[in-house]
Amino acid sequence: MTGRLTLTHCAPRWHHYAFVLLGIALYSRALDRVLSGNPSHYGIVQSSLAVQIVAAGLLAISGLILVWRPSVGRLDIGRISVAALTIWIFLSALWSADAPHSLQKALSHLGVVLFAFASLKILGPNAVFQLLVRATAAFVCIQFAIAILAPAYAFHNAWDLGVGEHAGRFRGSFFHKNETGRMLGLALLILMAGRTVFNRKTVWWGLIAMVCGLLIASASAKLFLSLPAALIVFLFLKWQAHLAIKTACLVYLITLVAMAYHLIDGHAVLESLIGLTGRDLSLSGRDAIWSVGWPQIVQNPMIGAGYDMGWSQPLRDALLMIKGPSGVVNHAHNGYFQTMLDLGAIGVALALLPLMLLISRTLRARMKSGPQILVGLIVPYILLLNITGSYLTLNGDIFMCLTIWLLRFSERPQPRPDHSTQPSVQRFDPSHRVADVPPNLVFLPVR
Repeated sequence: MTGRLTLTHCAPRWHHYAFVLLGIALYSRALDRVLSGNPSHYGIVQSSLAVQIVAAGLLAISGLILVWRPSVGRLDIGRISVAALTIWIFLSALWSADAPHSLQKALSHLGVVLFAFASLKILGPNAVFQLLVRATAAFVCIQFAIAILAPAYAFHNAWDLGVGEHAGRFRGSFFHKNETGRMLGLALLILMAGRTVFNRKTVWWGLIAMVCGLLIASASAKLFLSLPAALIVFLFLKWQAHLAIKTACLVYLITLVAMAYHLIDGHAVLESLIGLTGRDLSLSGRDAIWSVGWPQIVQNPMIGAGYDMGWSQPLRDALLMIKGPSGVVNHAHNGYFQTMLDLGAIGVALALLPLMLLISRTLRARMKSGPQILVGLIVPYILLLNITGSYLTLNGDIFMCLTIWLLRFSERPQPRPDHSTQPSVQRFDPSHRVADVPPNLVFLPVR
């Protein structure tokens, strides 16, 4: 029995693409900040009234689409965990210190989830993948044009050259340079997987060159750590060998790296490499941030302190006493740590289940198509980037949307029914005569 992968869902029209683009724009924190003039990390809740009204309308449309015809793929542990995580986020308002705030944030998270499923329902996975790649190409071109035409605006403190924390690092159209860095890293991986979307190879190579140049200009320490590791993991997954052989090679490689680290002064080498980005080994005080937040986790290890309430004002005050004025933060700078603060161990487990399922599917797949390659690239990137950034369950963020899309991209094709084994009924054709048989055909008796 053979099957054919058919990702096409329906013939998309222009308003379908407009719906998806509007949804991505409204649920991204970048446009939200531009429209509302709010530079905070809190996304859609603190936006202007107009932005909230449009976003609420889009959320309602997404819900109606799913109620009308809810099928967006096979029900599996990934989708179940996303639904359970969303319910858990809403339930966290019951024990949150600020229930209205947590409920508002939960609505924003629900908007992302509904939009991701509704876009798959309207366009189908193939059209969503193509739109994602083309939107990424447009994003890279816009950022590159801003860097060339308005460098004083595009670079953070453009007059201060260098790669330090407050030096002239590229921030593009985003409020913060680190936001630009993580989005450019994501753009590079999407373009790598979307080679077949572009008709001309020169266009694709040009986009790759632009995004690599912008990545170097952003000088993000977290990208220098996460991007190479994500690519190595991708090669490890794509390498067609038995899992035991891969595991043995990985253990051997880790052993060699550990031996080299101890033979040479690995601490000094690592410190000097990270120092090129203007950071120290703690990545600008993340060790102090985590030490302040750990007592809060110990108090609520299973259920957390409520969605988006883990990093509360007392924790900020405590960090302010340790680090001084530069210690004012509004998230833990670690997705796993932040999720433990907000939703406890239950929330972390629900958030990681879809990603673990995607890794399992990637290990079993051959990853020949663009969507499958995208799964192998982005999942390690998400897991590694959350070590230094809080993106695992952040409301209004594209990573939750990507997780839902990747679950659909990684599904195995449904085989078409094979009717070849069914007996066929042939009618006698009186016009068929023995004389019509070619003379060179020899009939042998059947024994």
